Amino acid sequence: EILRCLVGSEMCIRDSDYNNTANGRAGRQMIQNQTAEVARNKKAENEAQGKMNYHNRRADDYLKKAQSTSDPAQKKNFENLANAQFEEAVKAEASYNKAKADTQKAQSELDAIKQENERYKNQYVQDEMKKRNPKK
Repeated sequence: EILRCLVGSEMCIRDSDYNNTANGRAGRQMIQNQTAEVARNKKAENEAQGKMNYHNRRADDYLKKAQSTSDPAQKKNFENLANAQFEEAVKAEASYNKAKADTQKAQSELDAIKQENERYKNQYVQDEMKKRNPKK
């Protein structure tokens, strides 16, 4: 019974009191900001991947047209168009790789912020438990 009460009071301290401290508010704000950063980077990653896929498809289409024509001038034109699309795909791939690295970095930072916030929260709970249940 006492253990259940202590666990209950610990959860109460953890969920309400800590969230109202300066560290709790700052921790929540940092988590929100970093979560938004992860989302922005993930969006950039997805957009770059979409562009990369688009340009690769276009290049493939032009190559198929180049292969299917017997006119040498048309063939050369389609090959040039395909090469231009492949160049755009390479640029998009570079953007994708950067955005992916940025996403991973931002996610790692978010994980570290959450871990640090949890450490502060646990320390706060321990300190509050000591205050509320002093040793005799």
